[in-house]
Amino acid sequence: MSEPVASEVQESGPGFRRAVYFPYGFLADNAETELEGRIALRKQPGLEAIHLPCLNDSPALMDALASAILAESRRSGALPRAS
Repeated sequence: MSEPVASEVQESGPGFRRAVYFPYGFLADNAETELEGRIALRKQPGLEAIHLPCLNDSPALMDALASAILAESRRSGALPRAS
C-alpha cells in the first residue's frame, strides 16, 4: 500500500473512518509490504486501520491448494481419476 492509496481512502468521501489492510498479493508474510502499509495507514488522521495477516500455511489454504492441484492433475491425466 502506498501513501497515495491510503490518502484516497480518507478523501473518498465522508464516513470512511476504518480500513482493513490485507496484502492479498502475498500468500506468505512480506514484512516490508506489511510495514509500509501500516506506516501509511497510521499517517492518516482519524482512520482506524485493521490489519489482516497473510494466509501463510493455514490449513484451509493448504487444503484448497492441494484440492486444486489434485483436480488439475487428474484432469490432465497426470494422475488417475478418483473413483
